[in-house]
Amino acid sequence: VYPPNRFRSSITFAKHITKELCTGKVIFYIGCGPGNLGILGAINGAKKVISVDINSSAVQNTKENVKLLGLTNVDVREGSVFAAIGQEKADIIFFHPPFHHEKIKDNHTRLMNCVSTDGFNVLNLFFDGLSDYLNPEGKVYLGFSNKDEESLRHLEELMKRYKVKMIAHEYVGSSADYRLYEICR
Repeated sequence: VYPPNRFRSSITFAKHITKELCTGKVIFYIGCGPGNLGILGAINGAKKVISVDINSSAVQNTKENVKLLGLTNVDVREGSVFAAIGQEKADIIFFHPPFHHEKIKDNHTRLMNCVSTDGFNVLNLFFDGLSDYLNPEGKVYLGFSNKDEESLRHLEELMKRYKVKMIAHEYVGSSADYRLYEICR
């Protein structure tokens, strides 16, 4: 599991997780890694946070972090995108997907899930299931980069069905900028 404090993208995303945003809300954190953004949502007053990752090491790491912090409003589950959610719906969804479209191969380690959209499969699964898991007035906060232009173009195409506002755009002009989107129905 990659440590979030080493990535400027995680730091930028975290700056936008406030008490005003989270208080009393049900939050899903899809692709939670070590759980940092969901934990921040829980600390900032979320009623409930469901953190999900396909990587069992990430799930274990998130559980350890939640326990160390004594949080009782975070439920950590293993699964792909929304597969572990069940029938619940979120007021807010945090999604910080990988930025590279390389397809995951059988010989890749589980760590590859951290850097690959699996040939866009991760992005497609997220947007295909979004309407089933987001409350009508809910919002998605999705962070992404221009590091892989093909993945960015694919994401922009998927977002055309929604109201999208870019709420942060940092490191503009670099080979790896960072964009944080707010997405509504």
